Amino acid sequence: MNKIAILILVSLGSFAQTKVRTFDQFAVSYGLNDKVSTTSLSLGQEMVVGKDIACSFGAFARLNWNSLKPQSLESKGDFVNDELGILNKSNVFSLSFPLSASIGFKNLSFGGNFDLASWTFGKTLDSKRFTVDQASAGLVARPKGLSWVLSKEESFKNLSNQLYLSYTFDQSFGIRVGMSSQHITYDLRNLDTNGNVGTRENIFGHTYMYPFISLRFNNEK
Repeated sequence: MNKIAILILVSLGSFAQTKVRTFDQFAVSYGLNDKVSTTSLSLGQEMVVGKDIACSFGAFARLNWNSLKPQSLESKGDFVNDELGILNKSNVFSLSFPLSASIGFKNLSFGGNFDLASWTFGKTLDSKRFTVDQASAGLVARPKGLSWVLSKEESFKNLSNQLYLSYTFDQSFGIRVGMSSQHITYDLRNLDTNGNVGTRENIFGHTYMYPFISLRFNNEK
């Protein structure tokens, strides 16, 4: 019995001495496939628990620049047979707020992150810049604005997720490589008699899967 008590006390003492470190983190990322290229800048904080075997948890703000090549987006609304054809290269921007978690051994770790919320913005496309099965006269297409993880519109969320392997060269610099899944959605809206953007007619979007690489810069607090 005494041996068990001593073992418990030793374990509690070891846990209490586990080092918890907090880092300010800045990262720049780039990823692409045949339909989109994405450049991202993120800033946030990461908490690391442990040393040789470590777990980390982070919260960030991330600015994304998505460059879409001419392509067709699938209908996500009531008109399931429609497609939105983007005729020219288009830029879609988003400000997202991801959470991250990882587990690792020494310098190598595996982790992921997912967006809690995102605000998407970009140039509104007039009828000269897109085609649609519906009559395009009097219609515009623009990136969907606010998305968040608890939204009921499951297929309409402009959110992203990432899985990655990370290698830390020292506590101030590391590199990540992995796969990103990002959903981008356009609202098709009508124009009123004064030329103002009106009600939503349909929703079009696509989920992009692409490899990415990220450089991380850390500053321990």
